[in-house]
Amino acid sequence: MNEGVYLFDLYSWMKSNEDGFILDGVLFTYDFNRTGIFSADGINLNKRGQALLATGIIEYLNANFGSSMPIPNVNDYPGNEYVNGF
Repeated sequence: MNEGVYLFDLYSWMKSNEDGFILDGVLFTYDFNRTGIFSADGINLNKRGQALLATGIIEYLNANFGSSMPIPNVNDYPGNEYVNGF
């Protein structure tokens, strides 16, 4: 193992939050809805999901390297938007 390589285990992180993530009293789910973190294609993360992922990585870095990077407010980013009549 190379001591200069660190891995963020995304699968385990998401699996440990199987029912969703609660941040600032808001539940973010894996469903396709307004609080969902996946985009309409069901594969890629929407902007809110990307901010949530960044939060997990920053928390990992802060915990393992003693850094103090600020964590983004996930609620500042839009989730899935529904448009009528498209």
